[in-house]
Formats: sequence, structure tokens, C-alpha cells
Amino acid sequence: PDPLTAEIIEQRLIARLLPRYNRKGTRVDKYCYVRLDTESAWPRLSIVKRPAASGEHLGPLTSRRTAQQVVEALQTAIPLRRCSARLGRSFRPAADAVECSAAQLGVAHCPCAGTVDAGEYRAAVELARAAMNGEHGVVIDRLRDRMIAQAAQHRFEEASLTRDRLSAWLAALRRRQLVDALLRAERVEIRHGDSTWLIEHARLIDASRSGEVGRDLPVPPPEAVRIGQLVPAAQVDESLCLARFCEARADRLDVTCTGRWEFPLPPAPTISRLDEPRPDPIDPQDLAVTA
Repeated sequence: PDPLTAEIIEQRLIARLLPRYNRKGTRVDKYCYVRLDTESAWPRLSIVKRPAASGEHLGPLTSRRTAQQVVEALQTAIPLRRCSARLGRSFRPAADAVECSAAQLGVAHCPCAGTVDAGEYRAAVELARAAMNGEHGVVIDRLRDRMIAQAAQHRFEEASLTRDRLSAWLAALRRRQLVDALLRAERVEIRHGDSTWLIEHARLIDASRSGEVGRDLPVPPPEAVRIGQLVPAAQVDESLCLARFCEARADRLDVTCTGRWEFPLPPAPTISRLDEPRPDPIDPQDLAVTA
């Protein structure tokens, strides 16, 4: 088969067989998601192995370490609570409740101590929801401000950690953006050179070359994922492989699709140099969140 088809077959075999000493990439069974439990009274971020029926999810991400960096990026920019206490809608803080250390440092709200009202907390949740769905502005600005402050204080290792968290979050969003764009294309026939590929729901269905009859792939495709659904861990590597192929060769492909073709996508946001001025002034309230 052609190189793209060969890579897809390899991805399917890896996802199915889970080779212990796979050096190609991360084992699929180690993938996880970042979840915001928006249905609860006081939502928080967590890392889950499988997506729940409710809430906002980002992923699948290749490791728990990557997912933790994404969580830390969002928590650094948005003051969600960080404790895992169960807080129902009837929760009332104790009269002698003390704020958690994160709240005392000004980087998190603390409903456990009753120092934030529901409306203020809901505003933070909506910022987190938007950030998990691709709104870059708040997180990029606040983490960049934090890096500038840390670098000015010669806390270079901390600035580097902040940069790594921001990079992990941006990479997670880009993965999602690529896969979602391919899903929106629905059923796609792509021709490049003497090769033709049929893609449906971000899965390779058929591949052929000029003068050859298309044959069934030796490993069948995973189940179809609809627009708006989370791509399962067993499929995400295949979908990303196809999406990155479309992205890299967008101007050289002959494409017919039943949905919307969006490749090449707009450039992903980058982390600008710390000595470059921001386009707008820093809101002191923003700095209070990230101090």
C-alpha cells in the first residue's frame, strides 16, 4: 500500500494489539481526558480515563502527565477550585472554615470557605468551558503575564514550567481542531498523484491506485464517530494521521466531500517572546488571578 495507508494499518494494529514494547508512540490504553464537571454545583477540573456522559472534555491526551499540564494551565489562568471535596447544591460552609492555600495565594476560588458566591464562580466556569472549546485569549494572556512576572523575578524554572503548561494546552486544542475539521468534512474522496483515499467520519474506508481495483483494508476501521462526539482513544491516532496529511498537502489535493472542507486550518496560536508588547493593556484584575 501507499505510505499513508500503511501508516493507518499500523495505527489500527497498535490500537488493537497494544504491543508492550511499542516504540512508535504511546499505548492507547494510557490515553485520558481532561473533564470539567459542568453539571455539579461547584464544577472542577479532573483527569478521567473515559469520558463521562456529562460535562466538557478535552482529549484524548497521550498521557496523564500531559493531561495534568493542561489542567495546570487552565487552573493557573482561571480560578476554579482545586480540591476534590463533594459540594452539593445544598452545601453550606462551616462558620470556622479556612480558605485553602491556593485561595490564600489568590489563584483559586474557595467555595468550601464561602469566600465566593455562585454567580462569580459560574463566570469562572464559563471561562474554563470556553477555553476547553478553543477560546485562546484569556489563557494565553494570563499565562504570558505570569511568565513575564516570573522572569522579571529571575524565577526562570517556574517560567519554564508555565511555558510548558501553556504549550501542552495549545497542543491539545490543535489536536482537537484537526480532528473536528476532518469530521466536518463527512465523506471525503481525496486524490493525490496516482492514489485515491476514501475517508468517512475521520476514518480511512478505502484506498486505491490508478489502474488498480480498490481492496478491503486488512484491518477494518473503528466505529463511526459523529460530529460533536468525542473521538475514542482507539481512533484518535488514525484521525490525527489523516488530518495532518490533509493539512500538510491541502494545496495539492483534489478533494470531493459531502460536508465542509476546511483545510488548511488557520495557523495555531504561538507563544510570543516575553519582550514583545501585548496588543492591549493588562487588566489589574487579571494579574490578581495569576499572582
